[in-house]
Amino acid sequence: MSAAIRLIAWMSSKHESHGLPVWVPVVRSPQRSQIYKHLDDALNLLKANAPGRYERVRHSLSGYLVLGIDAIDASYDPGTGFCQLRERFMLAPETTIDAVACCIVHEATHGWLSKLGIPYDEPIRYRVELVCIKASLLTAQRLPGAEAEVERCRRQLSVSPDWLSNDAFFECVRSRYAEDRRPWAACRAGLVEL
Repeated sequence: MSAAIRLIAWMSSKHESHGLPVWVPVVRSPQRSQIYKHLDDALNLLKANAPGRYERVRHSLSGYLVLGIDAIDASYDPGTGFCQLRERFMLAPETTIDAVACCIVHEATHGWLSKLGIPYDEPIRYRVELVCIKASLLTAQRLPGAEAEVERCRRQLSVSPDWLSNDAFFECVRSRYAEDRRPWAACRAGLVEL
């Protein structure tokens, strides 16, 4: 475990969800409880409706780290095996439990592929993302009342391979922070022109 992760673990109250540690070092206690509940509800939803995906999550991730500093809603860190979730995403009133569950499945699929030795390098990044998006889509189709999440996943399947280049990635992040702070999710879904 890196020094930064040890520091975060030390700063955070201890919480565990479905056998995996959860670190939420920055937010206040009431918000932290809301994040824990969203995460627990999402994992319960997966366990009840997509048990195979639930098991992949449990075996592909080593924990959850919820911070407000990332430009995207969720990401997988191959160095720690953590699913990193953005505070704003987890606390937003419009974020559904279905969306959290599908984000976790997406990132756990990155973890699974990483453990298989499949890199996230630019030449195959598009195919890796398609595998992860399809895993989210198949999961969303199993969740009751998740039609909006199914449609969101379908829209993501139409993303251009050019959008996943290193240059496009850095341009989207740069514009997210430097220009008009438009939501990364719009860039990620290919809904905003770069």
